[in-house]
Amino acid sequence: MLVVHIDFNLIPGKQDEFLELHQRHTESQKRALGHLGGYL
Repeated sequence: MLVVHIDFNLIPGKQDEFLELHQRHTESQKRALGHLGGYL
């Protein structure tokens, strides 16, 4: 099992943009072979 931890430093006022991009990334990862999940 591989666990990845990433810290994000968000620019004030850009949180909504980050969440939208993160959601798109999460959706694409669901199709990846062996992907078990993730959370924010």
